[in-house]
Amino acid sequence: MKLLLVGADSQIGSAFCALLKERAVTCETLTNDAALNADIPALAKQLRDQNIQFIVNLDHLDGFQTEGLTQRAFEQRHVLLPQQAAKLAEALEIPLLQLSDYQVFSGMHDKPYREDDEPHGHCTV
Repeated sequence: MKLLLVGADSQIGSAFCALLKERAVTCETLTNDAALNADIPALAKQLRDQNIQFIVNLDHLDGFQTEGLTQRAFEQRHVLLPQQAAKLAEALEIPLLQLSDYQVFSGMHDKPYREDDEPHGHCTV
């Protein structure tokens, strides 16, 4: 299987790339800037030619650390980048693994969370 890794320069991305290298898994990487500015049809053609079979967005949310981020930078990192990865996966008709973290839910629920529970409201800068 050949993977496309978005956000490979993140902390989780670096660790995941090292693990893939140990296991001799073939992958390509795409920087966040390249993903954000991608011409999806052109990039999809290029990746199809490279036989990409799965996309993993490794750009970790960093616990929604927003200090020093402008609203635009926050939105690019946490909204637009995952949207672009999803559009690319859809264009290629391949699976996408999108990371999440514990902050999707408020922690105020009185029973265990389920996959189909409504997420907590969005974070703002």
